[in-house]
Amino acid sequence: MNKRILILHASTGNGHRSAALALEAVLKERGADVRVEDTLTYAPKGFRLWYAGGYEALVRRAPRLWGFLYRDSDRVSASFRFQTQLDLRFVSRLDAMITDWKPDWVVCTHSLPQPRLTLLRERGLKFHLGVVVTDLHPQWMWLRGDPDCFFVPEAWTEKRLLERLPSAVGKTLVTGIPVHSAFVRKHTREEVRLAKNLDPAVPTLLLTAGGIGAGPFMEVMELLAALPIPAQVIVVCGRNQSLQDRLAARLALLHNVGKVRISLQGHVSQGEMASCMHASDFVVGKPGGLTSSECMVAGCPMLIYSPFMIPGQEEQNAEALVENGAGLLAQDMVSLSEYLVRLLTDADLRAQMQAKALAIAHPHAAEEIAEAILSSS
Repeated sequence: MNKRILILHASTGNGHRSAALALEAVLKERGADVRVEDTLTYAPKGFRLWYAGGYEALVRRAPRLWGFLYRDSDRVSASFRFQTQLDLRFVSRLDAMITDWKPDWVVCTHSLPQPRLTLLRERGLKFHLGVVVTDLHPQWMWLRGDPDCFFVPEAWTEKRLLERLPSAVGKTLVTGIPVHSAFVRKHTREEVRLAKNLDPAVPTLLLTAGGIGAGPFMEVMELLAALPIPAQVIVVCGRNQSLQDRLAARLALLHNVGKVRISLQGHVSQGEMASCMHASDFVVGKPGGLTSSECMVAGCPMLIYSPFMIPGQEEQNAEALVENGAGLLAQDMVSLSEYLVRLLTDADLRAQMQAKALAIAHPHAAEEIAEAILSSS
């Protein structure tokens, strides 16, 4: 009988869902009976609004406060215990679904359901529990309960996780973060640019800051528009329609001012985002766990702009990309402008960083996780 596998994510940003869908696609190809669910749909409306909406509001309006909360909960503190009790209580509707569907495995790409799943197993429900850690740093929220396997992005993550949770020895696999197969490059940049009605000979970059679309987009777009170098810029605004409207209005005033051609897009599919990366020489944005992994698989290095970054979980990702030569970190507009000029005028530098991005990529992460799940007894 085919294994039943339930994959649980949470709709806070796009990354956790993207990882879940990438894993679902591979498992289905291999004949598994797979179900993907957003954990927050099993929570009361008030908790949903607070959990997802509160996260997005803090990231957009008070990133330093979010960074403080993230760091404070990265230890067994009062706030860690309080959040764990909330997570345990407010997703109790999962119980009936899991009891009825009877999965062989439950795989989490977000930490939210872990306390509830632990309780269900303590009450006698039989299923394996896997946790796909979607950040380089294994924050304490990922370490709740007693999963059968942690699937982690890098060897550094495994080392840090085992230092924090020695009981996980023998239960961790370094697989990378699962990304959709669409991000694996199948055509040259020039071919993809032609298909997207872009000039194949002009350096191209992608400006994005995740599904939330937070950060100083306007300032960065104006900087790009004023560059004295021919370039093509694809701007993806995510779900932030207000941002897209404001950028479009400003772009209309900047039209034909300089040598840079800018196109705006809102929320795009995984396939379209992959196409944008394949057309681009590099990405300007923030190093979310999924975004970073997708960029590396696409061979698209990152120019990280510090004000775009979410404090806490993304700082370690940025450090790793820079250390591996697949990223540059600009702290302010002056350094951002300098790096942009360097990357747009130095084809050798772009090629070196693209090669290093591919060298640390994990294009087969979903396959490796699927194999581990399907081969388990």
